[in-house]
Amino acid sequence: GFEDTRGTIFFHILEYLKTKQPDVFILENVKGLLSHDKGKTFDVIINSLASTVNGQCLMFPNDDTLGYNVHYQVLNAKDYGIPQNRERIFIVGFKNNQAFNFPKKQELKLKLKDLLESNVDEKYYLSEKMIKGFLSKNNNFNGKFEPKTIESLIANTLTARCFKSGVTDNYIQLQKILGTNQGDRVYSVNGLSSYLGSNGGGGSAKTGLYAIPVLTPNRINKRQNGRQFKSDGESMFTLTSQDRHGIYDGYKIRRLTPRECMRLMSFPDSFITPCSDTQIYKQAGNSIVVNVLKEIFKEIKLNEHNK
Repeated sequence: GFEDTRGTIFFHILEYLKTKQPDVFILENVKGLLSHDKGKTFDVIINSLASTVNGQCLMFPNDDTLGYNVHYQVLNAKDYGIPQNRERIFIVGFKNNQAFNFPKKQELKLKLKDLLESNVDEKYYLSEKMIKGFLSKNNNFNGKFEPKTIESLIANTLTARCFKSGVTDNYIQLQKILGTNQGDRVYSVNGLSSYLGSNGGGGSAKTGLYAIPVLTPNRINKRQNGRQFKSDGESMFTLTSQDRHGIYDGYKIRRLTPRECMRLMSFPDSFITPCSDTQIYKQAGNSIVVNVLKEIFKEIKLNEHNK
């Protein structure tokens, strides 16, 4: 909000646009910008920037509006190839009146487990003592971490608040860990990650806690392409992209590593992060998902070519 100094950065952006007059600009913010202060904050932003919005003329633009042709839409990272549930509003402005369409949604082919590292330091795992303290005595939990349906990529959210949300899927009940809702949950790796926050520290409330299947070596029955493993002849699980082999032997609960967070922002492993874990977590949470931005750039270039 504009009453917070962090919110007033928009007016610095506005001054920059007035001075430099770029042909195109892209702004990104949290989805809540649309509803903040009953929509008044967003109205100030749009009225300061635009003469048209999503192809429609503004009825009462500001006298000193910059006069850009502005398009805005909420985009979710999961619709652009990244298994993270991250909704952000994007505002794209053009100096001319060229047509523009936000990128179409894409089929999500990855699951969170496809982005996990194969060798993870123990410091990212919860201790056995902590896990025992978190597990619920509720008999509804039977140790399964699966998508709600075979066709769905979106996994169950295992939460202590299922009675409030009406969710009746299997879950682990957790104590209050870090004082936030996200810190009360353990997510499956068979679907999407929760959104990555930008607060420092890299605790579970920022990255989410995830149940990671544990494999024990099974060299006798090892399959060449190792696609499945099972426990007691019951649930079948798909192996991760690391092509590991073994038998399902329970699970361990941990937060995401810094590299996994960067992968969830679609940064390649070649992207160097020469700083502390805390700073990497903050950088990831404050960044824009590269895949989403890339698709927007493609649309801008396409429409410039067709104008």
